[in-house]
Amino acid sequence: MKKKVGVIVEGYSCSEQLYELISLSQKAKNYQVTHLIINQYDEKSYNITNKVLSLYKIKGLRYIISAILFRIIFEVEKFLFLPRATREKFFKKSDLRDFGLNELFVTPILSESKIIYRYNNDDITAIKASDLDLLIRAGNGILKGGILEICSEGIVSFHHGNNNLNRGGPPGFWEVLLRQPSTGFIIQRLTAELDGGNVLFRGAIPTKFNYIANLVALQRTANRYLVKVIDNIFSEKLKISTEERLPYSYPLYNKPRIREQLSYVLKTALLVSDKVINRLLNRRFRWGVAYHFTNNWRDAVLWKSIRIKNPKNRFLADPFIMKKQGEHYCFLEDYDYSLERGRIAVYKINEEGYTDLGVAIDEKFHLSYPFLFQYNDELYMCPETHENRDIRIYKCVSFPLEWELEKILIQNVKAADTNIFERNGRWWMLTSVANSDESDCSSTLHVYSAANPLSDDWIEHEYNPVIFDSCQARNAGLIIEPDTIYRVSQKQGFDRYGVALDLSEIQQLDDFGYRERWICSIEPNFFPGLHGTHTLNFDGELLVFDYLKREYTNVSS
Repeated sequence: MKKKVGVIVEGYSCSEQLYELISLSQKAKNYQVTHLIINQYDEKSYNITNKVLSLYKIKGLRYIISAILFRIIFEVEKFLFLPRATREKFFKKSDLRDFGLNELFVTPILSESKIIYRYNNDDITAIKASDLDLLIRAGNGILKGGILEICSEGIVSFHHGNNNLNRGGPPGFWEVLLRQPSTGFIIQRLTAELDGGNVLFRGAIPTKFNYIANLVALQRTANRYLVKVIDNIFSEKLKISTEERLPYSYPLYNKPRIREQLSYVLKTALLVSDKVINRLLNRRFRWGVAYHFTNNWRDAVLWKSIRIKNPKNRFLADPFIMKKQGEHYCFLEDYDYSLERGRIAVYKINEEGYTDLGVAIDEKFHLSYPFLFQYNDELYMCPETHENRDIRIYKCVSFPLEWELEKILIQNVKAADTNIFERNGRWWMLTSVANSDESDCSSTLHVYSAANPLSDDWIEHEYNPVIFDSCQARNAGLIIEPDTIYRVSQKQGFDRYGVALDLSEIQQLDDFGYRERWICSIEPNFFPGLHGTHTLNFDGELLVFDYLKREYTNVSS
């Protein structure tokens, strides 16, 4: 029998995000939303005039002015930075009566600041009588008092921010102003302590360059994970644990003051101007590939590496190595600016230099990240094909340039940078699956497993995503040694992906979880004028990696 859940709301009219949350909950395995707990207010004490007067009395005129200015920024950005379809869908209002749920009206007792919400004994008794197992806070205010103790599983709520860095609000703004590389959210079980809820789940997505786009991406991403967390709370098989608390050493953020808003507007204007000017000058970020012979990847000195010259109006990236008959072959992405897509090309590399052997795989959609693996004495490749919404394998029929499609492993998925390898008698797939914001393939690491790499039955790990952090989730290579596997991962920067690399040792990979230990970081300091590096691989003798520069794209490098 499914557990009963209630949602605390401010009325029948709700945001599209709340409407979507309840819609998603209807598909949950272990619970169902049965009740709306609807806050209602004494109009005399809580109309808009009294609210403004209360804010003026407590915080002063300057706060009122800054709130008005912030609203203007919000509205202007909606039209400047959001497509019309996104704007109309994300900000539209929906009606909760569509779900036909039980309704219970309660009257919160508001603090003078209108921030703290408590409930009288009659309301508490009425909610208890509904026999709910859990409440979802989707209304306003900070909940205090007996409401926190009504349900056996308490009250769960979002905090749209990384509570280790950003407590307070507004959500999605401070990360942009402070140029933080990621914007986080947590799902917490509320406690009496302000900002001291027990964290049940956290995630982090790449920070967008403007506030409104960052807010939309953050709120769209978080919904589906709240449904998953609540389902797991009531699961007999999967039990989620509370995250260990850490000291918080940052300020409590509030609505930005006037000078902070002006700083934000100036920073954003300069960033937009830089983007426009570089586009007009046909200057863009351009990847390149380099290599370095060494017997141990730990001994590599990257500034000594040799760069492969980019073809005119193209770039090379995502290098992978295969040694065959004593020769080293580098498979990589060869991106054509005129076609706006990549294909898989091959270079032969030795101590004397390198040779462009030609194209191995070319499709009508973008190809990159040509991950190579061997199975039953055959060579296979799993390139990134997120534009075609699948994960597929090609088989080499004549090395190194003839390949044919062997199998589509997973369909209708937008996934990036897939690693496939064997460990402890089972085959594993590590890949980054896009969230609801389908432009983001950098935030999550998902695990699948199968008896063999050509299986029709790849099983999704029950704890997916095993990593939800745009600064470490996305694959950037794999180094396999006899007793150890090292995952190379990308570090995302503010408004830029692939700014640096991390290498981590995979310590646990089984049905019970995934765990890795950070070994080192590789920053793009090995050549002058670099802006990033996002792939690295090693075959026992040769290290290959890529790097990012800003260049004119109408001339060869």
